[in-house]
Amino acid sequence: RESIRIGINQIEPIDAERQEFVMNEQGILYKGVDEYITNTSWDFGQFEEDILDICLKLLDVNPKCLKDAAEDYSARCNPIYISRVVSAMINSDDDKGVLMGQWDGTYIGGVVPSNWSSSVDILRHWIKYDCHPVKFGQCWVFAAVMCTVLRCLGIPSRVITNYQSAHDTDQNLVIDEYFSDYGVRPKRNLDSVWNYHVWVEGWMRRPDLSQDSLYDGWQVLDPTPQERSSGTYCCGPAPVKAILEGHTDVKYDIPFVYGEVNADKITWLVMANGSKKKILSDTKTVGQNISTKAVGSDSRQDITDQYKHPEGHTSEHVRLCSSGSVKERAAYDEAVKRVTGLKESQTPRPSVQMKLSLDGVPLNGADIRLKLLVKSENSKAQDLTLKMSAQVMRYTGNPAAGIWSHTADLQLQPNTGTGLVLTTNQRQLYNIVNVDCFCSIFANQSRISEQHSGVSLLNDLAF
Repeated sequence: RESIRIGINQIEPIDAERQEFVMNEQGILYKGVDEYITNTSWDFGQFEEDILDICLKLLDVNPKCLKDAAEDYSARCNPIYISRVVSAMINSDDDKGVLMGQWDGTYIGGVVPSNWSSSVDILRHWIKYDCHPVKFGQCWVFAAVMCTVLRCLGIPSRVITNYQSAHDTDQNLVIDEYFSDYGVRPKRNLDSVWNYHVWVEGWMRRPDLSQDSLYDGWQVLDPTPQERSSGTYCCGPAPVKAILEGHTDVKYDIPFVYGEVNADKITWLVMANGSKKKILSDTKTVGQNISTKAVGSDSRQDITDQYKHPEGHTSEHVRLCSSGSVKERAAYDEAVKRVTGLKESQTPRPSVQMKLSLDGVPLNGADIRLKLLVKSENSKAQDLTLKMSAQVMRYTGNPAAGIWSHTADLQLQPNTGTGLVLTTNQRQLYNIVNVDCFCSIFANQSRISEQHSGVSLLNDLAF
């Protein structure tokens, strides 16, 4: 006897979008860094012969069904409920989920995450070995498998990549970043900024939040196990419209997702005696080039403006003409107020500004040439010590190894700037960098005669 299975499909009746977000079995995932975006093809395979049965098995072994099957079955008509269950079941941290995560660079007994290219292979492996977790996954693998399951169940979905993605562990919408007084980033830091992070958006209505469709549409769903939501490693659905406006008191997990795309980054200098000094407040770096595959083509679509209002480049620009930037700060203040009831204080602008940039496009096998511009906004000459260093970084923002350092003394004249050209030897990278690593280069300056410091960071480079 044949059974009839009815999927959930709430997408608006636009054929091209239905074809892309429900029917398309092939896709593109975006990785790399914000200035050097790479892509990889992925086989979602949601209509392969056995995938629906595997997806239903995934629902049947979720803890809520095992605890109360009747209640779970009755809730399966609700995409909000289903999406939270699937988000939890893609990872194996607290259930019989599909994938085990691994981020330390050792993959003994499993598959290197970058070697996966098909959700079908992963789901079949999971069901073949009695629902034991498949080794190993990282964020893009978790997201791609979740996209397959949602599309199979009829929930329109797409894979999203956020560059310079913050992991705000205490959800105060601030990322604390620490540098030692000799320029490198210490190994231990609870908050971090990932080169990129990948999640899923599912399209659904949210009558649980508003009767006027205010929060209907795309919802962030993140199966990568980062922080618990109501005691379980899952995330979402978080309305993208709520993230845009800073409505952090809306369900589910808005403060965490808002922080990923729009947290402020506070830089601290850790002195030799253990004391800390706040030296920089960065409101712009987090959340860049938020990307997804475009409808009906293999091109990349930038959807950053769906998550955050445009950000200004200078305070004068904000004051005179940037209504979008004003909206972004207003949304941030609203988000902070709803999370903490407080308004974030401002950090004074330092009198010495530094900008670290590449001198030309980096090439594999070639040395890296850098330009460091140091500019004074002080009416007096300043004697500075510049300390520069390069570290190999994992894509999660954690340091792996130091590879280069350089120190120079400099006298900076009043209200002027000076430039330095530096070269790092890429041969030092060969035995350290692997497929999951990148290179970060830092510059730190301190006045010889006064206690003042600053840090400049060149965004991570992909090799």
